[in-house]
Amino acid sequence: MKKDITASLLKRLGEAADGYRGENDIYIVASYTFPHELSVFNSESKAKEYYSILDQDENNIFGPYNTPIENPPTDTIISIIVNIEKDDGSVNEIILDPKEYDALFFSESAKDKFLYPYYTNLYGVEFAAKMKKDSIAAAVGHIKQSTRTPI
Repeated sequence: MKKDITASLLKRLGEAADGYRGENDIYIVASYTFPHELSVFNSESKAKEYYSILDQDENNIFGPYNTPIENPPTDTIISIIVNIEKDDGSVNEIILDPKEYDALFFSESAKDKFLYPYYTNLYGVEFAAKMKKDSIAAAVGHIKQSTRTPI
């Protein structure tokens, strides 16, 4: 059953689609319920396969979306290496795929200036405040689907 698309869902879909700027058509399977959990697929058949296992009254397939790059860069980042020193002095080397991550935040100041305002705009003050309260990661990566993950 298709439902009306709320402003918060529309914003979430737009942000997710924008994360795949310059790629071919994408399809998004998203929940109608806030905070609109979603998954992105590069084919309609994969989106339909995933959608088939979900509650179809609470989710839907949206797309195809294609967001072109207006001024494509001439260079390509092929990998990102982050070394994190643990409390015991050991170092974890983490290799990040720039096709998955589109932003990294390494300080509380950067999170306060860029990450939390973005999520406040996307999800609301309460969501961003909880995210900030629960954040213990040394670094946070923003992934294309407009979600975040500790690094």
